[in-house]
Amino acid sequence: MAALERKSQYQDIAVIPVKALTDRRLPPRDITVYAALSAHITEPGWCSPSLSRIGRMLGITRQAVQKSVRRLEEFGYLMRHARFEPCRGGDRQSTNRYRLKSSDEGGAAWL
Repeated sequence: MAALERKSQYQDIAVIPVKALTDRRLPPRDITVYAALSAHITEPGWCSPSLSRIGRMLGITRQAVQKSVRRLEEFGYLMRHARFEPCRGGDRQSTNRYRLKSSDEGGAAWL
């Protein structure tokens, strides 16, 4: 898919699972954060924007984005993978990479 090959700031579309839209545990902000994450997909199902970037995109704080990401992870809509970089005294976490789940029908279905 040509859109996934592009490494621009945002993709042309954002994908939100219908299950997330109807999940009463998720406030609207969490759904919006999921959509913003999906707009940053650079390879199927994977994105790695900073929380600050998502916050700027949506006009909310980094902390609000972090809270939404935690809830989305807790309810199974994404998986967070920490990335580390070497530094003096051992590795330190540098960024997160996110794997977005599109549905749970028929097992794990990832974007």
